[in-house]
Amino acid sequence: MATKPPRSIRSQQKDFIQSTVEPGAMEHSDETSALAKLERLLLGAAAAIDADEAVIPLTLEFWSVCGVEQTRERFGRQYEALFSAYRGLLVGLLEEAKTQGEIDANVPSMALASCLIAMIDGLLIQQWTAEEIKASVVLHEALPVLLGSLRRKP
Repeated sequence: MATKPPRSIRSQQKDFIQSTVEPGAMEHSDETSALAKLERLLLGAAAAIDADEAVIPLTLEFWSVCGVEQTRERFGRQYEALFSAYRGLLVGLLEEAKTQGEIDANVPSMALASCLIAMIDGLLIQQWTAEEIKASVVLHEALPVLLGSLRRKP
């Protein structure tokens, strides 16, 4: 019986990022609140981590090899494209929230989207190194508070 060749880091990372969003989920959502859609998108990342915890050491390994210039050159653009697409989804929902008047028009969408991604990355490290931390639990508890703090005050 032939064994499958190992999947590349790029394909595994791409699968993970794509698995955080159900195909068409944002377009066909019954929710009208952009912040609710944003929360669901971010919780999708937590669900993907729960579904396949192997993504954590894979991510840590990828970060470590990115310290080597040749690896950064080899994977950097591809990895950047994956994160740019995910960040673009987050920015789009933040901009939609601004348009709907859910959040202040001065919220820096790109910076906030980058911080939200960094939050998930940081939770990956914590889940891998601290038994009491589970990314999905933390996100379920913290996201409503965090995203709620962005709401415009009447």
